Amino acid sequence: MRPTAPILRLLTPAEPDPLPPGATVVDAALDGGLPEYLPLHPDLGVFVAAVLGRADTWHDADPAAVVSTPADPGRTFRLVLRAGGAYAGALPLTAGARRTVDLPGSPRVATEIALLDWELRAGSVRGAGRHGSRIRLAWWDLGGAP
Repeated sequence: MRPTAPILRLLTPAEPDPLPPGATVVDAALDGGLPEYLPLHPDLGVFVAAVLGRADTWHDADPAAVVSTPADPGRTFRLVLRAGGAYAGALPLTAGARRTVDLPGSPRVATEIALLDWELRAGSVRGAGRHGSRIRLAWWDLGGAP
């Protein structure tokens, strides 16, 4: 018998659950530099952001140097969620991570976001340009109007 504890439902599973039917997958180049805003629908968007104590870590690095992937996520990058024009939480760049976002005042009751894949490069941390940074995520409504 496998022990259960309330914390287990909050942990990121080794194998992410499959996406539900109707999920919208977003695969975006991050050419604007970090933080970069990605609108998902009129009530929700995400910022891909670097949470740095020392930005000089990448200042002199090759702009094409990979600084974060699912295999080596680091602890300095987040998705910052924005719902209805206000801060709605954050999600660390962790493979398979998911977050439910309540949408008060919206015809959509809530949306769930799943982080699927990413590759961040030093040049994108420093500023805009085609450095090869990308992110892939999915979102789907949990209730309300489409």
